[in-house]
Amino acid sequence: MWNSRKLKRQDWYMCRYFLIAFFTCSIAIATPTLAHNNYVPIQTQQQINLNDLITQGRMAYQAGKYAAATQIWQEAEQTPRQGVDRALIFNYLALSSQKQGNWQQAEEYIAKSLALFPEPANLTVKSLNIYAQALNTRGRLELEMGQAETALTTWKQAATVYQQAKDDTGRIGTQINQAQALQTMGLYRRAQKLLQQITVELNQQDDSTIKIAGLRSLGNALRVTGDLDLAQEVLQQSLTVSQELNLPEESSMTLFSLGNI
Repeated sequence: MWNSRKLKRQDWYMCRYFLIAFFTCSIAIATPTLAHNNYVPIQTQQQINLNDLITQGRMAYQAGKYAAATQIWQEAEQTPRQGVDRALIFNYLALSSQKQGNWQQAEEYIAKSLALFPEPANLTVKSLNIYAQALNTRGRLELEMGQAETALTTWKQAATVYQQAKDDTGRIGTQINQAQALQTMGLYRRAQKLLQQITVELNQQDDSTIKIAGLRSLGNALRVTGDLDLAQEVLQQSLTVSQELNLPEESSMTLFSLGNI
């Protein structure tokens, strides 16, 4: 009888032991799961905040609020970031500074952006795109400062980098800019020839702002060289696309070009 009670007592202790072990294991397994669901690595959170600031700056810039865009991007520049992110932010700051007429500051920002690409040959696709954007911005600054020939060279370099990144939209955009530089230099025939080549590509693409700008630039070149009928036809095509996409600013610029005819 004593042995029976002893065994029952041992059975109770064993049961108690297994219950404690079971709940301990359950807590050990559940705790990491809860932590995983709620924990966001600091580096990831910083990148999310940086991306949010970059996007907010873009929205302000597109709304014409250039001072606000500058302030947001300056805040983004102060956050922890990678080299390519810094280059992108400096590029955006150059654009917003240019829009506000701060030419010296714009030049300083774009110089900082380009300085972050000491070895362009070893860049990733993302880095190539940002590098090309920075070159494109520098070309804009050079053209606005009356350096059309230098801008043309810069935009040719940007087109090459976009091609390396397999970014056809970026490449076409810089080729349109090249045509603008040629027009500024008085080389209208060369500009017209380049734009006609671009138009063949544009007509194979879906409607976009790049297509609108390309057709408008071609129409302006045709007008200057005296081919008014074809210029009007091309500009009307640009206007139609901008109206279909509901882009009033693009439509306004094309209507201005049509008015010049």
